[in-house]
Amino acid sequence: MLFLFYICSFVFFTTTWSGMKEDWSRNSRTCFIVSGIVLSLFLRYVSGNIYGTYRLYTMAVLWILFFSFYAAQSLPGKNRRFLAWVVIATVSVETVLGIAQSIGLLENSDPQFIIGGSMTNPGAYAGYLGVTTPLILSLLVSYKKNKRFENICYILGGLFILVCYLLILSRSRGAWIACGAGCLCVLCYRYARFLRGTNYWSKKAIRTPTIILSAVLIIASGFFVFKMKEDSALGRILVWKVTLSTPHPHASLLWGNGIGYFESQYGKWQADYFQEKEGTEKERHIAGYVTTAYNEFLELGLEQGIIVTACIAALLVMATGTGWKNLSTIELGAKASIVSITILMFCSYPLKVLPTTLYLMFCLSVALYGKKRLLSTGHRMISNGVRSLAGPLICVFALAGMINAYGYYFCHRGQQRVMRHDLKGGIEMYKKAQGILRKDGIFHFYLGSAYFLSAEYQKAIEELSVSCTQCSNPSSFILLGNAYRENRDTAKAIDAYTTAVYIQPSKLYPKYLLAKLYEAAGDYGSAGEWASKILATDEKVPTTAAKEIKEEMRLLLKQVVIKTKKMIINKKYRKWLPIPIIVGIVIIQTVAILSILGYHWLIEKGMIPQGRDTAITGACIILFIVLCIAILLRFLQKK
Repeated sequence: MLFLFYICSFVFFTTTWSGMKEDWSRNSRTCFIVSGIVLSLFLRYVSGNIYGTYRLYTMAVLWILFFSFYAAQSLPGKNRRFLAWVVIATVSVETVLGIAQSIGLLENSDPQFIIGGSMTNPGAYAGYLGVTTPLILSLLVSYKKNKRFENICYILGGLFILVCYLLILSRSRGAWIACGAGCLCVLCYRYARFLRGTNYWSKKAIRTPTIILSAVLIIASGFFVFKMKEDSALGRILVWKVTLSTPHPHASLLWGNGIGYFESQYGKWQADYFQEKEGTEKERHIAGYVTTAYNEFLELGLEQGIIVTACIAALLVMATGTGWKNLSTIELGAKASIVSITILMFCSYPLKVLPTTLYLMFCLSVALYGKKRLLSTGHRMISNGVRSLAGPLICVFALAGMINAYGYYFCHRGQQRVMRHDLKGGIEMYKKAQGILRKDGIFHFYLGSAYFLSAEYQKAIEELSVSCTQCSNPSSFILLGNAYRENRDTAKAIDAYTTAVYIQPSKLYPKYLLAKLYEAAGDYGSAGEWASKILATDEKVPTTAAKEIKEEMRLLLKQVVIKTKKMIINKKYRKWLPIPIIVGIVIIQTVAILSILGYHWLIEKGMIPQGRDTAITGACIILFIVLCIAILLRFLQKK
């Protein structure tokens, strides 16, 4: 899919660029801002401080595509309307897929979710549908006034209803809020004249109750949305809390830490948070493995720095804060959609979804292009410079992106061979992608797992260590702990398991592995402690595996109690019967036996009268019995 995206981007860019008739000098400030963003991405690559190269190439191409969409506005014909209908067509396809999945005709790629369209995840799917809904509504309201487009109105109305139905099924609260805000912008703009004409707001008796009622409805709706999926909302708050409470390098705040920085480090931040501060019981229950901050501005600030974040924010403000007079249908839909995307950026991850980001580029190009713009300047030099650089940049990034996609192709083939138990062939495929995907932590996890299954534990440790550095996936730490365990390195295995435990405190499996490792090492106290923690943990989703783990831990805890009692008893025996005393008893017994033998020899020779051997023999027998008991106790003590 990424490979196709890069090719289509290049084709679209070249066609729009070659056919552009109007110079960009009047909007050179916008070009300058976007060029700064692209340049920042390029510098992130040059510095080598990148953890997700596929995201780098994709984002760079997307920002350069902004120029292409922007150029399309100046081409002859109805290019703007054509691109808008292309968006409507993609939404229609996604809607058909969602409806088919909801009624059981099609299965979602991810069996965990019922609907997800082509994006598998209902959050990303609902986000895309939610931000495109204002455009659908804008076209619908506009065409209602013209009887020529009556049939189109029916199609758009039906599409609007189906999209709203899918949004409800998705249970994505961020998409609901974003969709509602965008649609409200469209309706307010279209019917503002009507409200002003009726002098609705001039009457205080009507205005005040309306404002109060609206505020009450907004608060009630917010409370309902929060309570509907409380754990999910609290989980996002936890992510923000952990991210903001973690110290970051001050020098990097200006220029950022590289794309993918959050994904690679957050798991470790969360593990440190629960190890040092422990957190509340609720926080431990809702904590999970996340790859996004659920706040695009926060993540942008960490990864690309304050400067780039400010540029993007300025671009969004310029697109929505000005020019709301005499808007066309497409411009109104684009501006309202930008409002929706901006709201969604505060609570979700729209920039991680390729269709949503691509749609944002289109909306920005429409919103910033027009007859009356505050951005209009005469800096022809900047405009021409940007125009000259955009072509080579898109060629470089598109080519790099296609090479990167080529690496993922070999990675996918390696996964397929490993799934077919062809470990040697899978490793060969992985090695072909190793040079391209050297900075992808998930790829190193796949390669490390293949080495682990092949019993090449040292190579597995090397690859999994790189994976744990470049990503915070708890599976990487678990498999690394397994590799250390098989390599007889118990201390490092314990460290890896412990990190996995604190990344996801509600998960039982890492704790189970840790308890079993302590038991195998003979540390029954620590094994019992972790077994008790497992029994006290309430898993998010009760499963059969969790039930079996808890049952095994109950048996382990009983065994630990028995062994602990034996150890306590043995410690007492050790105090009573130290080794020097036992050695002394052995010497005395040996002397006693030799004395008995010598005594009987003297009796046989007639040198000593008979009758005195009974007492001496009894004393020796008693000493012998004591010696046997002492040896037996020492033997049991070792057991």
